[in-house]
Amino acid sequence: MITFPRPPVADAGGPRGSNSYRPCTDDTSAGIDGHHGAIMPKSHPNAVRLVSVNIAGIGFISEERSKMRYKLEKLKNLVIDYDVDLLMLSETNKDWRVVPSEHSLWAGVRYWKSSCKVQAAWNTFQHPQIQHQSQRGGTAMIAFSDLSYRLCQKSVDSRQLGRWSIMTFQGKRDCKTTAISLYVPTLGTCPGSVFSQHLRYTAEHRHLLETECPRELFGKDLEELILHYKSEGHNIIVAGDFNAEAVDMRRWMQELGLIDLIQRQHSPCPRTQKRSKNSPIDFIFGSPGLQIRACGYLPFNRLVSDHRALWIDVEQTSFLGYKPPPLLAPAARRLKLEDPEVVSKYLSTLHSILLAKDVFNLASMLDSITTTPLPEWVIEIHEKLDRILYGSYGNSRKEI
Repeated sequence: MITFPRPPVADAGGPRGSNSYRPCTDDTSAGIDGHHGAIMPKSHPNAVRLVSVNIAGIGFISEERSKMRYKLEKLKNLVIDYDVDLLMLSETNKDWRVVPSEHSLWAGVRYWKSSCKVQAAWNTFQHPQIQHQSQRGGTAMIAFSDLSYRLCQKSVDSRQLGRWSIMTFQGKRDCKTTAISLYVPTLGTCPGSVFSQHLRYTAEHRHLLETECPRELFGKDLEELILHYKSEGHNIIVAGDFNAEAVDMRRWMQELGLIDLIQRQHSPCPRTQKRSKNSPIDFIFGSPGLQIRACGYLPFNRLVSDHRALWIDVEQTSFLGYKPPPLLAPAARRLKLEDPEVVSKYLSTLHSILLAKDVFNLASMLDSITTTPLPEWVIEIHEKLDRILYGSYGNSRKEI
C-alpha cells in the first residue's frame, strides 16, 4: 500500500476545512480575470467536457431567492451555457435521505438538459437525523445529454461513507472510461466534521481494519479501486478536493499510473482554495492516454464557492473510443468483353504468356499419362498447371 499524502498546511486566512462562503475577487496571480490555463470556450465539438468543483454545500430549497438558490442558478448557467457533459461535485453537505424528493439533487437538475443521470454519495453508515438535512462531506456526479446514454454502471463508496461517486461509460470497440468524484477529509475532530464521521467508522470496525486513521483508510481503498479499474482496461479520471499537498498528491497518483491532466498543459498551477497556500488542493487526475484538447481553472467568483472549478475537454475518441471504417479493397478492373479489339488483345497476350511458360506441352504430356486413379506425382503436376494458368490470366489483364 502506498502511503497517502499528508494534509496541506493552512494559511492565516482561516482554518482548512471551513466551508463558509466568503465573497472574493478574481485571483490576479492566475492569469487574466482569474483564469488559469485556457479560457473555457462555449462550444467543444467532438470533445467531452468535465467540470469538477468543491461546491461547499448545495441545496435545492424552494424557489425562494437565497444564497443556496443563487449557488444553484450559477451552477445551472455554467452547465447550460458552456455545454458541460459531466459535472463532478464534492462536499455536497447533504443527507439526501431526509431531503424531500422535490428538493433533491435529482429533481433539481432534471430539466437542465434533455437527459441526465445522477449518482450521489453520502454517509449512510450513520443514522439520519430527521431534523437536520445537513451532513458534512458527500459527493455527486451528473452526466448530461449524449454522455448520459453511454452510462453503463454507477456506484458509490463500498463503506457507505460518501467518500466518492463512480460512473463508468461504455464507448466503441469496448472502450470504457470510469470517472470518480471524491472528497478527502482534512484533519479535525469537531463534531459533525467529515473526519470525525470517518473516525467513528474506523473505531467501530478497528478489529477488521489495518488502520484507524481515516485518511490512511481512504488512501488504501482508493488505491485498490484505481488498480481494479486499471486491471479491467478502463480509462480512469479521478477528480475532487484531495486536501493534500500538491507535490505529494501528484507523486502518489503517479505511482498508480495517473497524472495531473491540467498541470501537464499549464504548469505551475496556483491555489484552488482561497484559504490554502499558493498551491492547489483540487485536482483532475487521469490516465496518460487521455487526449486533452483544452483545460484550466475558472476564476474564484465564477461559482458560489471558495474553491475554483476545474475543467477539461477530452477528445471524444479518447474518452469513448473510435470505430474505424472498414477497409475497402480496390475494385478489380473488368475486361470490356463487348469490345472485340480488347478481347483479341487479351487472348493474344494470354497465348504469348502460356507459350513462354510451355503450358501447352505440359498439358499434352499430362493428357497422355493420365490414368485412374491419379498417382500423387501426377496430381502435383496438375496443381502446378492450375497455378500457372491462374497467374497467367491475371498478368494478361494487367497488360491490356
